[in-house]
Amino acid sequence: MSSALQLSDDEDDDEPVGGGGDDPDYLWGLRSHVKRNVNEDNERNSDESEPEDEEAKHLSRSYIACFQVMWVRNLISIPKQSVISTAICFPQLARCSGYARTFSAMSIKHVILAFLSLWMQAFLLEAMRQALLTIDQADGVPHLCTYGFDYGDDATPPKGPLGLAYERSRGNIEPSYQKLMLRNTIAQLMRSLAAANVTTLVNDEMGPVDYGLESPNCRFLSVTMFLISLSGEMVALWRWAVYLWKSPRRKLMASGQSSSSSSEDEFGFGDNDNCQWIKFRDWPDTSQNPAKRKELWNALEKTELDHIRFVATGMPLGWKIYSGLLVFMKAVILIELSWIGLMFLMHTGVIIKLILNSVALLFIVDVDLIFFESFSGRMAKDLLKRIQPFQVPTTPKSLVQGQKAMEREHNWNLWRLVFSSISFSRQLILILIGTVLANYAYLFTYCKPVQAPLTGQFRWTADFFDASSYTFGGLDFWFGRWISKPIQGMLWNETAGQFFETVTCVPYDPLTDPPPVGCALPEPWTYS
Repeated sequence: MSSALQLSDDEDDDEPVGGGGDDPDYLWGLRSHVKRNVNEDNERNSDESEPEDEEAKHLSRSYIACFQVMWVRNLISIPKQSVISTAICFPQLARCSGYARTFSAMSIKHVILAFLSLWMQAFLLEAMRQALLTIDQADGVPHLCTYGFDYGDDATPPKGPLGLAYERSRGNIEPSYQKLMLRNTIAQLMRSLAAANVTTLVNDEMGPVDYGLESPNCRFLSVTMFLISLSGEMVALWRWAVYLWKSPRRKLMASGQSSSSSSEDEFGFGDNDNCQWIKFRDWPDTSQNPAKRKELWNALEKTELDHIRFVATGMPLGWKIYSGLLVFMKAVILIELSWIGLMFLMHTGVIIKLILNSVALLFIVDVDLIFFESFSGRMAKDLLKRIQPFQVPTTPKSLVQGQKAMEREHNWNLWRLVFSSISFSRQLILILIGTVLANYAYLFTYCKPVQAPLTGQFRWTADFFDASSYTFGGLDFWFGRWISKPIQGMLWNETAGQFFETVTCVPYDPLTDPPPVGCALPEPWTYS
């Protein structure tokens, strides 16, 4: 057996990472379990030529068990590269340092940066909401819904919100409504002048045009990428919420229990009984000679700074309330960003604008990361990098869970393998489900159905538009056919001196076949 497994009971373990308890029984239990299994297998396979294979098998299974039990269930890592993280952690470092000037100044700076980043995100979201729900509605811009999806045929071609039949080449589809208003106005003007024999100028390429998507698949994938970017922020918020919930308000003893002693300011901001964020780490106890111990320390590429450990532990109740407020504000902004960002993408029909708008949304998502990279100094970045995860107090049940995890690695069948594969892909599966639900949420909110989902034809070939619109059976099959609801906007009444709500657009309805009303069309509008 290799020297990597020659574990002796008198060996010294490193202190467990985090502040949730210093009891190494869990680690010793797993190590004993590994040694016992490897020794038994090596005794059985002593005559075989390659006993190291069994060692590798047990080491791999032990790694899986330790990672699942320790990192997934016991260790809560601090999200890095965010001013939200620095605004939560740095005040605790300042508190435990006795409010040293440098730590206190950095704390004040990053608290201001955190609230400034949240304000900037909220401001940008409000500007987007005004553009989508106020300006466009006042102009009578219909919702895109499923205009431009693959349905219809030459006999009954699909129509847009203005009632015009789409061309198979998408030549008369205009995804930008501002250009649509301009092109249709010029086309109507040229037709009126020609009818009055004022001019013979003709340009059929100018119009008329109708509103629709250039690529439904591109919009679907843009929403998917947007949700993927949000998922990382949601995971970071979940980590902070779990940490604030499980971290103690009092000092943790070696057994993982809270200390019974408390200071006078236990429920405020000055509790010094839980100042375990800063600790000392000595050289490895491998020799009685300090020179050799230092030589080993340098060989491990450690510096003098590595003697100081920064560990995420608990905090007083007052600081927890402050940290919870930051996390709550970030959660509210992310929820609002999810909805406004979804509308922003679903209202975009131009392929290039879909890609650019996706990048713009990623910029809003990462404002706190941009603030951290731009305004945090070298010391602040080094401190946040060094803060070790918080360890939830271990229990005897942890050892049993680790042993069961290793046993599951020994015994599995095809169905368990399939289940494990699905489990490892659950985030991707959830994002795909979230994308579908997000599309339906938009359709139910702003559109009305013409044909129910899953009731159309599952297509393997294109019936009307190009082949890019019938991937996986066609979005028309999975989502159905939806048309825009009537648009209501706020207009200014000069006489009354106030805003009033009115209908600014009634799109064409293929079920009743009425002409469109409003929708920023020129008057008279003679095309049908």
